Amino acid sequence: MSTTRPSIVRTGSLLFKIVLAIWSFAALDAQLAGAAARGRLTRTDAHPLDPLNEREIALAVEILGASGKLPRNALFPMIALHEPTKEVVRDFRPGAPMGRHAFAVILGRQANQTLEAIVDLSEHAVVSWKHVPNVQPAVLTEEFDTVPAIVRQDARWRAAMDRRGITNYDDVVIDLWAPGTVPPTSAPDGTRLLRTLSYYRAKAKNPYARPIEGVVAVVNVNRRQVVDLVDTGVIPVASKSSDFGEKPVGPLRKAPKRLKTSQPAGKSFDIRWQNWRFRYALHPREGLVLYTVGCDDRGRLRPILHRASLSEMVVAYADPDKNWVFRNAFDEGEYGVGRLANTLVASKDAPDNAVHLDAVFADDAGKPYRHRGALAIYEADGGILWRHWEYHTDHKQARRARQLVLMYVATISNYDYSFS
Repeated sequence: MSTTRPSIVRTGSLLFKIVLAIWSFAALDAQLAGAAARGRLTRTDAHPLDPLNEREIALAVEILGASGKLPRNALFPMIALHEPTKEVVRDFRPGAPMGRHAFAVILGRQANQTLEAIVDLSEHAVVSWKHVPNVQPAVLTEEFDTVPAIVRQDARWRAAMDRRGITNYDDVVIDLWAPGTVPPTSAPDGTRLLRTLSYYRAKAKNPYARPIEGVVAVVNVNRRQVVDLVDTGVIPVASKSSDFGEKPVGPLRKAPKRLKTSQPAGKSFDIRWQNWRFRYALHPREGLVLYTVGCDDRGRLRPILHRASLSEMVVAYADPDKNWVFRNAFDEGEYGVGRLANTLVASKDAPDNAVHLDAVFADDAGKPYRHRGALAIYEADGGILWRHWEYHTDHKQARRARQLVLMYVATISNYDYSFS
């Protein structure tokens, strides 16, 4: 199964930044060795908050299969660490035995069941199994391919394209949306429904500049059929494309000379940075998670926070039109900002001195895969930290501030979200 990032549609363009930078006058212990991110787990570097590595994800699926509980052709919208309690984390000592648990969200498509399981990886046992009725898990990677193919064959959708003078249906990009809060009456509650929007691309690279307004298809994914087709009337499609690049945009301004960030004496971070300590993970749903942030205060570790992450990211379009009213995108819960992380471009997304780190996820079939270069960590100049000039003695002192930055970028259709 492909593990490439799916394309999710939004209308517009946005760069969204959240800054959790940590300044040099305060301190950090980053689990930079990245055993968590790179999937290594040994007795010397293991920690209860390490994300699941490839071996552990495969073991979780194997244990679930051996239990006899999995539905036929089960799909896995999410497999992640089942995080231990604060008490377990607080009492942990390096090298001590520890339990490891995986949390899995499972979709049984044939019976339209959403299931949740907790797997004890140490004891090779399923310790919790729960059917969650009348809910649906996040959009699956495979659905970004299968659902548009279903719509493209629907006679009503083709007729809607014909009314707009579009007869080559391959010139149309069909993008997937979660169904939103207004389900059609043609399907009972609990049915797995997804919606699609259409964009006219033709020979262009960027389809989003030419939306085919008024046409929304609703698909019953389990039955593989279009159950509703909204067509509120023909609105002219833009005649020109709006590709990015010098040819369609025109001459670009002269670029400034390259600014290179270097650290000739090497990095200032390894297992800690200044006096600060923290751990991290790239969660498939939440994205970047910071754990156990604390400060070494003259030999005493002062805990500051146990866990910090993005709780949700909502795009509410607030248009009452029939083919817009459902568009309230919950980008984390419906799609997963972690698994949509980009592979960062060296010296572009992060500066020259950045260290790039991998993350490990599970695909729809539960097979682990390594997402290369999903995270970056680097030191950045933070401007003036403090300075003073003493007039009477002509005594000058100044200090530069410094930040330690951990960042990733998630792209959801044509929205690029940069989290630092």
